[in-house]
Amino acid sequence: MIDLTYKTDAFCATFYVNSNAGLSAYKTMVETMGSATVHLSQLDNTLYQLKKAGYKTRRTPNRAQASDNSFNASDATLLEKLLA
Repeated sequence: MIDLTYKTDAFCATFYVNSNAGLSAYKTMVETMGSATVHLSQLDNTLYQLKKAGYKTRRTPNRAQASDNSFNASDATLLEKLLA
């Protein structure tokens, strides 16, 4: 089972919990570094340390941003109700 997943962008990688064991590693990352995000230059070392500690990780694919068509009339109506 995969314990942590991570997504990358242009500058950093952010880890997400995927199992109870992964929660322990996630909490340690947040306590140690202040967040579960690392700079890309630190990613290989972080993955190595997680693997050495017995955690399994997997990169999740970055999804392309949704097009403008994804915000439709029902979304607009709901937003108006929430803001009213």
